[in-house]
Amino acid sequence: YDGARLDPFPTDFDALFKTTQLYRGIVLPDGTFALSTTSAGLVMLDRNGRSVMALDRGNGLPSETVYFVMRDREGALWAGFDSGISRIEVPSPLSYFDHGDGVVSTVQSAERIGGRLYVGLQSGAAYLAPAQGGKPASFLPVDGTQTQCWSFASIKDARGSRPPAMALACGDGLYEVRGTVGIPIKNPADLSFRPNALTVSSADPSRVWMGLFEGIASFRWVDGRWIDEGRIDGV
Repeated sequence: YDGARLDPFPTDFDALFKTTQLYRGIVLPDGTFALSTTSAGLVMLDRNGRSVMALDRGNGLPSETVYFVMRDREGALWAGFDSGISRIEVPSPLSYFDHGDGVVSTVQSAERIGGRLYVGLQSGAAYLAPAQGGKPASFLPVDGTQTQCWSFASIKDARGSRPPAMALACGDGLYEVRGTVGIPIKNPADLSFRPNALTVSSADPSRVWMGLFEGIASFRWVDGRWIDEGRIDGV
């Protein structure tokens, strides 16, 4: 509104606004708009209409009918619903991911390698895909992994001629993760090789020790090849 007329303000939430009713809104100190709706929760957008955050039952609100929103002296938002009130930290120091965000089973481990966050799940491994085009960040599966995945490790090349490799211990064997794909290194069909803990040797960073369900074994990463050093006798 320029004082004389109203012009459309295009936003990343235009499709959402056609399905619900805007009820109330406030402007935050950084210029962000926090807008409440009667059936789609709370949305936040910047002064250019770009998505900052969308909050609904899927990420923690007790209801998607939001009648009131206000900011307290600590910078948090309070939202009033048709059934109670909630305090929302904005911006939050924590991000919450669940089944709707690709975390489809229990998380066994998490590791940030090469600038990407990976998690080992009860049903394969996954990686965090960043937010893009108004779509929030979510976890996507590492292709080729399906069983329990327990541990990640980054192993340097013995000759230094190649970049480090990422090993992944899963319930059906050892994998190398290349980007977003899991490549089997050793996964016999009879499940006789089941690593569930990995640690890189402090004496030789090209060697990875692995605790198996029935012993200890090691591999080395040399000139782009995995060398199976076998198991430690007597363990």
